[in-house]
Amino acid sequence: MEYRQFGRTDLKVSAIGFGCWEIGGTYGRIDEGEFQRAVARAIDVGVTCFDTAEAYRMGVSEEALARALERRRNDVVIATKFGVGYEEMPNRRDSSRARILASIDKSLRRLRTDHVEVYLVHWPDPNTPLDETVAALDDIVRQGRRVMSACQISGWRTSKRRCGAAVSMSCNTPGTCSTAACRQRSSRTAVPTRSR
Repeated sequence: MEYRQFGRTDLKVSAIGFGCWEIGGTYGRIDEGEFQRAVARAIDVGVTCFDTAEAYRMGVSEEALARALERRRNDVVIATKFGVGYEEMPNRRDSSRARILASIDKSLRRLRTDHVEVYLVHWPDPNTPLDETVAALDDIVRQGRRVMSACQISGWRTSKRRCGAAVSMSCNTPGTCSTAACRQRSSRTAVPTRSR
C-alpha cells in the first residue's frame, strides 16, 4: 500500500480510502457482517483512511464503522463530516457553532472514540458566516476532540480561497487566512497533530 502525507500535516494515510456511505442503507440494505469483513480485509491490506459522515442515514454509518473497527481503531484514520441532512434547516444545511459542537459530540459517541483525525464541513452552509464555522472548528481542535479540520469546497466557489486558508489554519499552518479565527490563531501556539 502506498501512503501519503495528508495535506500539510504530519498525518499519513493510505492512498486508497474506504468510503462508508452505503452501509447507511441509502440504496438498500447491506449485510453488516459483510461490511465488517470488508473493513477488516481493507485494514489487513493496508487501508488506513475510513470516510463516513453524520448524514449517512444520520449516524448509522458511523455506528456501523465503530462496530467494524472495534479493537483496530488505533490502526486507522477516521474522517467524518457534519453540516448537511438536517430536516429542520433551510436547504438541510447547518454549519453554525451550535451545530458543530453538538454534531462532534454525537459523532464521537457513535464512533466510540474520543477523537477523529479529520472533521469536514460536508456541504457549504450559505446561512452561516465562514468565520463562525472556522472558529468553532478551531476550538474543538484545541480541545483535542479531533486532530484537524477542513472545508469540503466543491461548489463553494466564492469561499474557496477562504476555505482553503481555513484548512491551513486548522492544520497548524496559520497566518495566510483572512478569517478572524485564523488571525487570532496565528498569534497562539499551534496544536500538535497526531501522526500515523
